[in-house]
Amino acid sequence: MKRFKSQVNFFLFVKYNLILTPNLKPFFMKKINSILALLIVFLFIQETFAQEEQSIEHS
Repeated sequence: MKRFKSQVNFFLFVKYNLILTPNLKPFFMKKINSILALLIVFLFIQETFAQEEQSIEHS
């Protein structure tokens, strides 16, 4: 879960740096937001499966 949080923090960091870039069109911001949201969901699912596999291996 720690790795997942650091990855999400990295994505948020990238996103806020992009927001601070003034000449980005709102259209691109919407695209970037949806891509980041999908990445975070994907990472969360991946992390959940990794934890389940670990608990199966330990039992």
